[in-house]
Amino acid sequence: MLALEPHDGDPIIELKSFSVAETCRRQGVGQRMLQHAIDTCRSLGYKGIKLLTLDVLPDARRLYERNGFRIVREEVVPHYRLYYYQLDLE
Repeated sequence: MLALEPHDGDPIIELKSFSVAETCRRQGVGQRMLQHAIDTCRSLGYKGIKLLTLDVLPDARRLYERNGFRIVREEVVPHYRLYYYQLDLE
């Protein structure tokens, strides 16, 4: 499942939800889903994609980083470290 959320007037779209069924992991499904989302956002004219993930999701973080997302902010909250990522599409 993958959900994108545009914000009025913002050229950066937000990746709100992204998950791959456990039985489909490590088969390239997540990579294909993410690439499709990136291509779609680019074709729709968005300037970038932003997202938030947690330190307890290292596989997701590696996927985002392999695809050019960079950390733009980190925040520590009780029990977690939050990572805010962004991908520039220009």
